[in-house]
Amino acid sequence: MRLTLLTVVIAVACPACLGSGGGASPTTQAQSEVTHPVEPAGHKPILVPIPPVKGRWPRDPPPPIASAPVRLSAPPRVVVDACRAAQSKTTMPVLCPTLLPKPILPGSPGGRIAKWKTVLDLGRSGYEISYGAPWEAGSGRGWEGHLWRNRPGCFFHFTLEPYGGKAPVSGAYFFFGKHPPEHRALVGGYEGMLYNVTIASHLVFLFTRDGTHYDVTEHSFGRGTHRLLSRLVASLRPITPR
Repeated sequence: MRLTLLTVVIAVACPACLGSGGGASPTTQAQSEVTHPVEPAGHKPILVPIPPVKGRWPRDPPPPIASAPVRLSAPPRVVVDACRAAQSKTTMPVLCPTLLPKPILPGSPGGRIAKWKTVLDLGRSGYEISYGAPWEAGSGRGWEGHLWRNRPGCFFHFTLEPYGGKAPVSGAYFFFGKHPPEHRALVGGYEGMLYNVTIASHLVFLFTRDGTHYDVTEHSFGRGTHRLLSRLVASLRPITPR
């Protein structure tokens, strides 16, 4: 998977998201195929608490809503269409998140709230979904004063790639010539390998489900990234064409 956006990663446990592990699907529900992602039971959003914004931000003070729990609900049509387009390119099951955050604040002071964007990997069967853009060293002078806007209320970037064999530990994720930091972890109920620091500033998780290997990544927004990723991974379901 080629990544186009950048930041830093810190992991936090998510006990509610953990299942049996062992590389299998976390629950019977997760094993069942669905033709369209659906809202959670009762059509109520899922709230994922994340640490509040801390520190002083004199040039760009965050509103209280920036520290609110992340609200997860059914994905927009553009995401579902991207998942279906990715599935049309392969016989391997493409997983699609049935829960996603949404933009609620502009990505820059005085800006507009971002819209969803999707990218299909050329020659492969993965996809990227995102809204907004990160604040980082390449964003220009004074970028550090806006880092709180890397949170999912303003910016979000998620990728998924299925593999017939074990997902490669290479490419845009990692420092070339160096083995990245890794450890076994349970994320969203799956046991796999978690990479906390990458040159693309994504948290990377490699796992196996029903014989297919996957890598999923989420751009870091600091503390709370792993908790949100766990919820997203737990919501992944196979998707079929219309």
